[in-house]
Amino acid sequence: MFHMKCIFYLIFIHWIVAIPQINLYFTNQVSESENYDEIGIRYNCIRLASNMDLDKSTRQISSYCMSESSLKFHIENDNSSQTFSFAKLAKMNITSEDLYFWSTPIDIIEQYEFYLLSNDSSFAEQIFYNCTLPRFGSMCQYEFYYYHENYSSLYEMVFSYYVHYLYDPTNLTCYTHLKCNRGYSPACLDWTEICDGKVDCLDGEYDEEHCWELEFNECKPNEYRCNIGQCIPTEFVKDDIYNCDCIDESDEIAKESIILESFFPVEPAFGRDDTICRSTFVTSSCIYSRRLPLMQSMFSIKDNNVSDECWSAYKCYFAIKTAEHPYITFDVINEECIPIINKTCPDMLYVPNIPVFFGHINTAYKKNELSHPFEIEPPYLCSNKSFYDDSLSLVLETLLNYTMCFKFSQLHFTSVTTSDAYNTTGRFQKPMDNIYQQMENYHPIISFPLHRCNESNFYQCRNSSKCISFHRLINGVTDCPYNDDENIFEDTNPQLFAQVKHKYYKCHVTNKYIPRMAIFNRDCDCEYDNYDFCEDLDDYGNFTRRTISFQTICDGFQELYPIMIDGKNQTDETECEQWECDNMYTHCDKIWNCLDGKDEMNCDYSLPPLINCSS
Repeated sequence: MFHMKCIFYLIFIHWIVAIPQINLYFTNQVSESENYDEIGIRYNCIRLASNMDLDKSTRQISSYCMSESSLKFHIENDNSSQTFSFAKLAKMNITSEDLYFWSTPIDIIEQYEFYLLSNDSSFAEQIFYNCTLPRFGSMCQYEFYYYHENYSSLYEMVFSYYVHYLYDPTNLTCYTHLKCNRGYSPACLDWTEICDGKVDCLDGEYDEEHCWELEFNECKPNEYRCNIGQCIPTEFVKDDIYNCDCIDESDEIAKESIILESFFPVEPAFGRDDTICRSTFVTSSCIYSRRLPLMQSMFSIKDNNVSDECWSAYKCYFAIKTAEHPYITFDVINEECIPIINKTCPDMLYVPNIPVFFGHINTAYKKNELSHPFEIEPPYLCSNKSFYDDSLSLVLETLLNYTMCFKFSQLHFTSVTTSDAYNTTGRFQKPMDNIYQQMENYHPIISFPLHRCNESNFYQCRNSSKCISFHRLINGVTDCPYNDDENIFEDTNPQLFAQVKHKYYKCHVTNKYIPRMAIFNRDCDCEYDNYDFCEDLDDYGNFTRRTISFQTICDGFQELYPIMIDGKNQTDETECEQWECDNMYTHCDKIWNCLDGKDEMNCDYSLPPLINCSS
């Protein structure tokens, strides 16, 4: 028996040398129901950590799966691979752990372990396939196209693939479980666009239906409420700025000086693919490459009364490339596109021909105002619904197709720069983003029942009809037109301040209250202390100055903030007369803790310190 097992291990000696370990999950396919494929069941999955080469982004496991059951395909036996029955494996004393390290699918390992424990004869003749890379799978039915023997791990193989084939998800992912007409293909509803505060469906408010109920969502005492209404354990808050747990990333306060590597992964990653970015009008997805196809789709919908020549010229004006204008410059816009607009287009026109903001606000342009290619004229905002109150400054009323249109004044509109005017995202998206970010604060929560504004846990924005949940106060996001939801202070509104006081950070030295989102904002909001230290700019230093550490008491350096005790300011360096400055913590630590330096006398620094901490 021992001889047989040695032979068996020699068969697998190549695993010791090459190592890539590929254990498939969900290989058992007990049903041939086509409904499984339709509802998104996944089969034959590879699971591994993502972006391991990025030190700050290693808390994610990605799955690569087949979307269709292999029962739909005819799989021929691989005669080149050796096979062993469970009974034969057991006779050779092969363990489940052995199978795991030999890249056996997890389902087969579990079945084999069950066989070993139960000695169930029905599993005795079940077959184990000994696959040789690049072949793998329950029957060695899969093969890596791009494989060489120098790969030492499965992760290295996947990482190498994305290095050669840059991960740029231009194919749009679609949420198919909600009725929504997002526009012409490839435009479709992304799940991040559901309950994002703006209507994205052209045929109704389906993506925002009932979303107002999130305003009333309450979390448990041991949970943190994300800005979007999601609840997460409080332990996850501010635990890792590189890995957010809220899908709107509101649980982490990122230092502006740090470029988050998780936003720029080589491979698919939650930090970019599955989080919400609300800064753009076109989508709430953080995937930048999703924006251009959506904008192109917006311009693919044309009014039948408008000529193709006119519509193509408007695309050109906004630097959206077409077959007629594949390369667009200022000269092309000025000498070709604008003249065609003046010649072939009606005096005023919806561009694009679908609502751009909140599902009901169209943007329109007058052709006689498009005279300068270097500056984008602010559009007219047209809607039959009331989309603003007196707090929003709009001017120049006009009618288009029996719809009232208004316009932002130049004081509220930021023109694009010269560098932006050549590309689509600059020439079309940036002006729209500018308008959207201003209007977002004025636009009420969609379908919110106004009679509930009088409830005790809701706040009425100043000089506005908009009301918001108390959860939106002091959260670092402006929701009211005049930003009064982020400026609630004890001296101006003591009653309301008392209700939201817990959302502030209290400075330990000055007793000043500052918004938590002000921490790490590069400004010293707590004010500098006598030692030129600012606690809201350094969380580590702030922690050490508030936490007693035994080995730093009376070491000659003040770490703790002064505390008033019996009328005297006490620190870790007061009343140290009876404290020996030369002790097991300070002796020969290369720092003078005694004024005369006696703690560093007669030291052999080649020896280990007096305290050897076990790891």
